[in-house]
Amino acid sequence: MILGVFLGVMASEWSTNKRLKKDQEKLLFGLKVELSSNLEYISDRKVEIYEFAIRINQLVKENGQNPSFFIVPFKEKPFAARIPGFPGLGKSALNRAMFEAAIYSNLFPDLNIELIKQLSVSYSIQHNFLDSRAKIERKLEYIDSETTYREVMDIMYEYLDEFYKTHERLESEYQKTIELIENSLN
Repeated sequence: MILGVFLGVMASEWSTNKRLKKDQEKLLFGLKVELSSNLEYISDRKVEIYEFAIRINQLVKENGQNPSFFIVPFKEKPFAARIPGFPGLGKSALNRAMFEAAIYSNLFPDLNIELIKQLSVSYSIQHNFLDSRAKIERKLEYIDSETTYREVMDIMYEYLDEFYKTHERLESEYQKTIELIENSLN
């Protein structure tokens, strides 16, 4: 009888561990899909932003010798002429639902510590990336009839600086995290 109880407990433990491993694999797969989607999005945006940087530099180069260009109120021309080729700010949020699910699940503590650290780094940089975007968005909202081209160009250069500074690191961290997830799944 004692042997039967012992074997029953062992079978139950084995079943629980097997289910936990399967749930972890689902979670890791979901995180990989989420991060891959975010990586694809920011990688696609890189080309647009690079082309925009070239246009802005060209605009400043063409008009930089004209002192009135920078003091003219920004809203005197149509938007397309004011900031040619502005690609917009992009998404106001990147996916993080799987990360949130992981944090609040009982599976997160059982993951590899290196993977947990890397996930935290990636999503922290993602948060900073979106904060930078929101900061630029607020500045763009405050453009009024008194705002000059110089002020708007400063915002555009800040936008480009923030984008490239954070973007390269985010892209790199996403790739590291995806690689760690793939290693954990194998």
